[in-house]
Order: sequence, then structure tokens, then C-alpha cells
Amino acid sequence: MARRNHLAELKEIEEKQEPLLDVVEGRLPVWVACDTPLAVHRALEASRDNGFLHTTHLVLEPACYKAADLIAEAGLHVVLTGMTYTERDPRTGETDEISVVEVFRDKGIPFALTSRNSSTQALWYQAAMAMSHGLTRDEALASVTSSPARMLGLEGRVGKLAAGHDANVLICSGDPLSVTTTIDHVFIEGKHLCYRSKAGRVRQLLDGTQPENTMAE
Repeated sequence: MARRNHLAELKEIEEKQEPLLDVVEGRLPVWVACDTPLAVHRALEASRDNGFLHTTHLVLEPACYKAADLIAEAGLHVVLTGMTYTERDPRTGETDEISVVEVFRDKGIPFALTSRNSSTQALWYQAAMAMSHGLTRDEALASVTSSPARMLGLEGRVGKLAAGHDANVLICSGDPLSVTTTIDHVFIEGKHLCYRSKAGRVRQLLDGTQPENTMAE
């Protein structure tokens, strides 16, 4: 009985270690959150020493731009949680705002942006803000489409309009990076799932039409 329990415990330990084995052997990607340049250095060191640097991605706070050279040398892709970093000169007290997205762009480091919420800081908003901090329109759009798709290993399915892709498409009323733009049509895997003109709540907001089977407000 004791031996059986011991074998059961060993099996449980081995099962718990399986994800780590998948990481080391490159079958499972690693995402490491870093809030300082020192954290970046430690993440790169650990990834390199344990043989999974090629599957490592970094999720970076703005201050980590100071480690951009190390990241570029390692050839990693990153996710940026902020677009600017403000530094204060300890002698003069003057502040200087660093465009983090420009630093990573100029270093040739592929990056994606992340949304903070689904409304005021959604992906379209982040892309628009990135343009105000120095990115071109194509670079800003790539940071929320093709770049994250490539990091997730899904570049053959999503991230751009191309033959053979999943055909997940939004058709907008105007510039997708404009706050006044609305989504007119939604296609998921080629299927037309949403018509703005037929959406009851949208029609109510636009012309006051009360949706069927609802109470008047």
C-alpha cells in the first residue's frame, strides 16, 4: 500500500511538471511580465539559461524601454502596456516624455499594444494614440492586428485580410481609428452575423425606434 501511494505521488508530481517540460522543449510559449529594466534582464537570463528564449514573449511596463537594446539583441517580440514614459531630471526638475512605441519601432523590435478596457482604452483607441506618439498609420494598425497574431502563432489565420484566412472582418462607417466611427457589419469566419441597420438598440439610439418586446425607457 505504501509503495502504491508513493507511485501515485510521483505520478502527480510528474503531471504537475509536464507544463514545465513543454516550456523547456518549446511546445508551450512563455509570457513574462516585466515592470523594470532589471526584470527584463532577469527574464532574458532565465529564458536563455533554460533553453526557451525562442518561445519567450515579454509584457512590458513603459520603464522597460531602457532595456530595448537587450531585447533587440535577443530578438524577442513584446507587448507594450503603455506608450510613453515620463522622466524627471533630478538636478533641474524638468520632465521629459519618452515615446516608448517609437523607441521599440526604431530598434526593430516587433510589438503589440494591449487594451486597458473595452471602451475608453480599447484597441482602436490604443492604435490611434500610438499614431499621436509617432507611429505611422500602418504601424499602428499592425500593432493591434498582424503583430499580435504573429506572436500567438495565428498569422496564417487572422491579423490581416488574405486568401485562406478566417475572414473575421469588421466593416465600419468610416476611419476605424476615429471616435465617431461605428461598426456597420460583422463577419465571423465569412458569415455575416451583424447588421447595424437591423440592430434594435442601435436603431433606438439613432432614430428612437423602440425595439420589439422591450419596455419603453
